[in-house]
Amino acid sequence: MASLSENGIGKRAGVLANSRPGQKTKMANLLHSIRLDYISCVLTILGTILLGRKLWQGWVVAAINSAVVCVIGVRTAQFGFVPANLFCIALYTVNLHTWRFKSQPAPNDPEGDLRR
Repeated sequence: MASLSENGIGKRAGVLANSRPGQKTKMANLLHSIRLDYISCVLTILGTILLGRKLWQGWVVAAINSAVVCVIGVRTAQFGFVPANLFCIALYTVNLHTWRFKSQPAPNDPEGDLRR
């Protein structure tokens, strides 16, 4: 009788897989059992809410989500996701830098926004 890990049932669930020498560690098995699609869903919603509230943390959440989508693309051999999301990460970095480090007008300068 084949064990659960030999017939493929236990390969995704790290708890069920037999631990043999040379087999992936428990942490690697745990990472393979995580549903990245649900994590990406939550991160997309959270990032959208944060950006809608004009909070810079939304760009960080969006970048993390793009990294998750890159991992999903590699795991599912949908490699078109990788360059698209790497571009998005670069764009989010520029946006974050613009939001966080833009020059602030002097407190006594009523025309601070007009000169930009």
